[in-house]
Amino acid sequence: MTLQMFTCPNISGNLRLTTNSCSAQWGKAAEKKPEKGDFLFECRGCEIGAINSGVIDTSNLRKPGEIDRMCCRCHRGAKNFVYKRLCISCYNRGLEVIKGVNAKGSKPVKHGPVFSVKVAYLLKGRRVEQVIDRVSSVLEAELAVIRECGTRISFVRSAARMMSNQNSLFGQL
Repeated sequence: MTLQMFTCPNISGNLRLTTNSCSAQWGKAAEKKPEKGDFLFECRGCEIGAINSGVIDTSNLRKPGEIDRMCCRCHRGAKNFVYKRLCISCYNRGLEVIKGVNAKGSKPVKHGPVFSVKVAYLLKGRRVEQVIDRVSSVLEAELAVIRECGTRISFVRSAARMMSNQNSLFGQL
């Protein structure tokens, strides 16, 4: 019995793997959702690993990138996240807004209010609606959903948001 080996283009150092070990690592990475620095991080969303695991349609895989290493609120790079989406600074500013007072005892003025947003998206052809709490914008909620999902998704407008937008423009009919 001969082992099929190949050089993985995603892992540095010209790592040579068997197709079985590649498949196993890809499965662990999909299950575990590794963070940056973990040896399985490069395997997450890997098309080669999916093919070695027997996945036929790899078009919906999302390769981790910059969005996985940035704060969803301020869009700056960070290593540690709270709620898997906020850098420590944005988390602290959000707490100050909720409390109504900052560390100096005055009212926070640089950051707006936090609220809940319902985000609607298509996941594998199925409509999903999810409520994201404590966000400062719809974009923050959408970035959090993209980061959480391991596949590509398409955002759709929720009917409630469309009606509220139309009512604000035209008034009640």
